[in-house]
Amino acid sequence: MSEETPKRLSEEDLLILKSYIKIRVVQEVNATLRTLLRTGGLIAIFWIVTRIAGTKTEVSLHWVIDWALSVSGLAEVLGVLFGSGGVYMAWKYRQLRRADIERLSREKKELEDRIFPNKPTSGLKPTGDSPDFI
Repeated sequence: MSEETPKRLSEEDLLILKSYIKIRVVQEVNATLRTLLRTGGLIAIFWIVTRIAGTKTEVSLHWVIDWALSVSGLAEVLGVLFGSGGVYMAWKYRQLRRADIERLSREKKELEDRIFPNKPTSGLKPTGDSPDFI
């Protein structure tokens, strides 16, 4: 049995692999955050229930409204934090998608130029954006 030498990846294959890894990291971070939020909520509910179990509790609508108004500043801060985190993740994901589109469009153009050298171009930019018409 002969030993095979390992193949080296080309530059394009390395770029594909790096882009795939970056996208997977973003997806896994998103999934982890969603799981933490779900689990944290369930733990908080369980903790509250175990603390008030066996005690006499009286909750009136007035008490609930007062409590909600007292933590409204906290809710706004959390809303801004989670909202800005979502915007940042969307921005990074958009950058990754654009890099992939540019790489794939370059590959496609090279192949089309080889197969159909006289084919007219659509005028799309390498990023996949529409051309600017005057």
